Amino acid sequence: MSLRRRIFGGGALLGAHHVVHEVLRFARNVIVARILAPEDFGVAATFWITTGFLATISELGFQQLLIQAPDGDSERFGATIQTMMTARSLLIAIVIFALASPVATMFRVPEATWAFRLLAIVSVLSGFHHRDMTRFKRALRFGPAIVSDLVPTVVTTALAWPIVAYVRDYSAFVWLAIIQTGLSTLLSHMLAERPFRLGWEWTVVRRAFGFGWPLLLNSLLMFAVMQGDRIVLARAYTKAELGLYSVAIGLAMMPCGMVMGITSQLLLPVFSGFQESRERFESLYRLYAQCAAAAGLMLGALFFILGPALIALVYGAKYALAGTVVGWLAAAQSIRLLRAAPTTAAMALGDTRNSLMANVFRQSGLLLALVAALAKAPLVWIAIAGVVGELVALSASVMCVRWRHGLPIRAAASPAAVLFGGLAFCAGIARSGLAPSSLLTASRILIVLLGASSAVLLSVSPELRRQLRIFALPLARRLSLTSL
Repeated sequence: MSLRRRIFGGGALLGAHHVVHEVLRFARNVIVARILAPEDFGVAATFWITTGFLATISELGFQQLLIQAPDGDSERFGATIQTMMTARSLLIAIVIFALASPVATMFRVPEATWAFRLLAIVSVLSGFHHRDMTRFKRALRFGPAIVSDLVPTVVTTALAWPIVAYVRDYSAFVWLAIIQTGLSTLLSHMLAERPFRLGWEWTVVRRAFGFGWPLLLNSLLMFAVMQGDRIVLARAYTKAELGLYSVAIGLAMMPCGMVMGITSQLLLPVFSGFQESRERFESLYRLYAQCAAAAGLMLGALFFILGPALIALVYGAKYALAGTVVGWLAAAQSIRLLRAAPTTAAMALGDTRNSLMANVFRQSGLLLALVAALAKAPLVWIAIAGVVGELVALSASVMCVRWRHGLPIRAAASPAAVLFGGLAFCAGIARSGLAPSSLLTASRILIVLLGASSAVLLSVSPELRRQLRIFALPLARRLSLTSL
């Protein structure tokens, strides 16, 4: 099989896996939320904030090194990396268990101390995940890793209702995580080709730390971007408000996460292949920005107009207040989707500073969220702070890619202007109370808004118009021949 076909096939497989995984995880959260109260969902959010932070401050890219290193297939190299991965997970488990009480007190949930300690089991189990699931990716063999990830997700989604119905509190999240991690680790050993071995070689250890330490700063910034607002909420707002916010952000992030997960894996190699052709590279950059703006506009409009009705329909009336923030959270994700265009273009040119710089500026949103929390502002202002932070980060990314690589500002600015205008209009409708509560009526309004916005976007997007013509002409010919 040719390399191109392997890349395309692997990309398609990863894309399908990403979509299925996100849908299953979303379904599992919906099942849990329908049974538990928002307060329990808020307590569960503190679990993932804690484990996510500990994983972030110890992230040294061991798995990436196993894929990237020329000698990553050697047994001695792999055994050393396996030891470091296992030691990292065991260390995280010890920290979680030891600090369970002060962490639970910090988040104002001392009654959940026992559940925090139980989380240590998840980290222990993950530490013995077989490295072969990562090593296979060196040869673009993604199947075993997908199976070891997807099967446990299917199982825990199926078990969600009986477990939650039995325990009926926040500990359901912990039990499901233990089952999923344990099953994933078991499958990794069943699918592995080599025996599980630990080893130690100082040259590999030094290489691993040299490779991974620069990743720590960006990982910490990304943690602040993804979890910073919920840390603020956990300290300054009630558990119920944290639960409502977590439900809303989970719904808003799901479609954006799927789109970004697929495009980042498929478009980075394409950008890299056009490095020698400046004209084609810039054309692809413009097209990516235009498509990202179109997708972001659809997502933002969807959640501003239909978000409250969707929240009530999917999660139930007890989570209805989450509808007040879901539109703004989706708007932030829409802008983040557009930010992927300059970030991916810069990365294809070997520039990893663009993402780092953008994430530094993104912290402006966290600062605004802190101000809003200190002022005891309504929950919606925490979400609006995230939108402002994404706007600042997008501007920084576009300017950075212009200064460092000469890519035109207009390529992203024109689609961004249409995106911002469309989101502002939708926000105005939602804010004014004109958005109807009826799902059918809201859907009709959404279709009209998307039609008008698409027309404006196409008027400033020549690359997008060209690609639509390329796609539409053969289709029109086939339809005309069929009618004859």
